[in-house]
Amino acid sequence: MNAGYGYTGKILLVDLSSGTIASETHDDVFYRTYLGGKGLVGYYLLREVPPRVDPLGPKNVLVFATGVLAGTNMPGFSRVVIGAKSPLTDGYGESEVGGSWGAELKRAGFDAIVIKGASSKPVYLEIVDGSARLVDASELWGLSTSDAEAEIARRVPKKPAVMSIGPAGERLVKFACIMQGDRNAAGRGGLGAVMGSKKLKAIAVSGSTKVKVKNPDGLSKVTSWFAQNFLKNAPSVALHEGGTAGLIPGLQAASMLPTKNFSRGRFDGWEGLAKLGQKWLYETKGRGCWACPIRCKRTFEVKDGSVKTINGMAACPEYETVASFGSNLCIDDPLTVLKANVYCNEMGLDTISAGVTIAFAMECVEKGLIDDGDLRRLEVKFGNASCVLPLLELITDRKGIGDLLAEGSMRAASRIGMGAEVFAMHVKGQELPMHDPRGKTGVGMGYALADYGADHMTAAHDPLFAKAGSYGLQTCAPLGLLEPVDPLSLNADKVRLYLYLEMWWDALKCLGACFFCVVPRGLLPVPMVVEAVAAGTGWDVSLWEIMKAGERAGCMARAFNTREGYGAERDQIPARLFESNGNYPGISKERFDAAIRQYYKMRGWDPVSGAPSRAKLDELGLYWVS
Repeated sequence: MNAGYGYTGKILLVDLSSGTIASETHDDVFYRTYLGGKGLVGYYLLREVPPRVDPLGPKNVLVFATGVLAGTNMPGFSRVVIGAKSPLTDGYGESEVGGSWGAELKRAGFDAIVIKGASSKPVYLEIVDGSARLVDASELWGLSTSDAEAEIARRVPKKPAVMSIGPAGERLVKFACIMQGDRNAAGRGGLGAVMGSKKLKAIAVSGSTKVKVKNPDGLSKVTSWFAQNFLKNAPSVALHEGGTAGLIPGLQAASMLPTKNFSRGRFDGWEGLAKLGQKWLYETKGRGCWACPIRCKRTFEVKDGSVKTINGMAACPEYETVASFGSNLCIDDPLTVLKANVYCNEMGLDTISAGVTIAFAMECVEKGLIDDGDLRRLEVKFGNASCVLPLLELITDRKGIGDLLAEGSMRAASRIGMGAEVFAMHVKGQELPMHDPRGKTGVGMGYALADYGADHMTAAHDPLFAKAGSYGLQTCAPLGLLEPVDPLSLNADKVRLYLYLEMWWDALKCLGACFFCVVPRGLLPVPMVVEAVAAGTGWDVSLWEIMKAGERAGCMARAFNTREGYGAERDQIPARLFESNGNYPGISKERFDAAIRQYYKMRGWDPVSGAPSRAKLDELGLYWVS
């Protein structure tokens, strides 16, 4: 089959158990149905992963999928969605990552990779211009992510983009991540541990074939408009100048900065952390993902010899990292946060889960629920910056108390007992990101309803839609969102707002689009997204078709969890969030539970179990899932 426009039509199939590599092709109908990204992940996980398998066993499947505009000049549309059964949640696992890897994969001739089985020895997958092979990685096993990438780059003739795991993934830490470069992390869900269980150290891709588009002039019109106007968009300017760490002052002012394991919403030492989002002594420049001018990845020239750098430079922590190792641990030292970020990136640890799990340990110590030699020796307590790096090392090495914490807060709490569960800030086993939903209840719905566990990237956040005439409402009018909704409400309007935004963001995940580039968080308007997809693919595509692809992807993820035994009881947030954070009252549990049930009904799911109904699956063309 010939390649289409915007996509190659080829999926690479790798069986690590047998060492065989093949490919399969799909047509326009397939790509218009699933688009790519999250849609392809859901399709292959439901097709290829048997029910109730061990997430760290050979029968689990790992999928890397791009969208139909990856590798083109479209800014922000080359992200990769990675999926597998998660060892952290025992359900559907999903994480996204930017950088250049997705573009290189498309230029190398493939839209996605499906990896089965497990190798008997460490290997890495090398893909160069349509050819793929497995290479012995025994000498790379044990290396940090940057060292492994550097060694692979020396071996591949054309400099590749590399996805790799560090020692944390090799040792099956349940929240190990996958790194692309020194700053792009597929952080959530423990997918790095899935790679480790398969003895897959890395995937290196290098491509030189230009991605064909149907209407180059039409696509250039959109990309040129974005380049000329992105600095007229205030959120884009903030990201361009300070990265995501610039969110600290605003969330502190709004009393939504997670502090002391989510028990408070304000942190007295916030100004020290805010330096990481300012133009200060060590900041020199930003880096960006493929074809993106925003360049929100800030870079520091680090003069402290205790911080590992690459050519004297280190990645600035993202906001989530700053808060998880900063305010949530009551630590105000930016250097400690910077060191923790570099360490996690090098070892391959999710900074969110790592920080929140350490906060859990600190509170268990404070409440007298756990007495351990390592915890006493390191003086593990809120505000003690000196214990953070040693704890991260124990987690990576799975030594002492680190072996327990490497399981994540949910499993650690279960083993500790004595009521420790109340201090584990997770949903479905995945630790909460750094946004306090007591001040924006739609985020709380996102935490509860995300099929891959608590996540802040399920929908745009409530404050964008709080005022009439706001940028959020102006730009999302094509979605039918026309009137303001109170950030603290949990009425039918809030449920509808969240539902429509969730489907939109799932559609963007199918397209491999960055939320910082597209409305309502970014600049690119809804009609221009449709215009770009049409220009790239040549399809007479509509917003309706794109939104239905997003809904389809969400239903497939939900169907996967239903098959794994998930019920409505898993769609719940930690009890602490129903209590005050010192500034906001706790969320009303009665109203929250009612909103979740209303959401099920609006989606056409069973109002009791939350499972997609047969009629809804049929309406979406998912007969095979039924």
